[in-house]
Amino acid sequence: MGRLRVHTLAGRFEEALRSLEPLHPVAQGAATHHTQRLPSCHTSLLYHSGFCYLMLGRYLDAASCLNSLVAYVGRLTASNASQVRETKRRRAARSAGVPLAAGTARAPCSAVRSPRRSPG
Repeated sequence: MGRLRVHTLAGRFEEALRSLEPLHPVAQGAATHHTQRLPSCHTSLLYHSGFCYLMLGRYLDAASCLNSLVAYVGRLTASNASQVRETKRRRAARSAGVPLAAGTARAPCSAVRSPRRSPG
């Protein structure tokens, strides 16, 4: 990934794409699956490879990478929004004193911490 960024910033687009041969972003295979575990890595891979394809005039490949990028970021945003809504719902229920559904209640943070000892 570092080589991809450096070659892209230096304007060596063909070298940048050659550095990606093990992680070819257009061919949706096992290699791109591994980068999806790290969202920042996957977005950087798709963005920089799409930019390189664009600068080389390979517009269909560029469109494929950038469309994948937009779809991936959309999925990340949607899953993040649902997590935020769930967290807000739990906080509101906790502050109102409403018991949560079975299996969702957690011990408050103060119960997890060890009690402080008074200086002796």
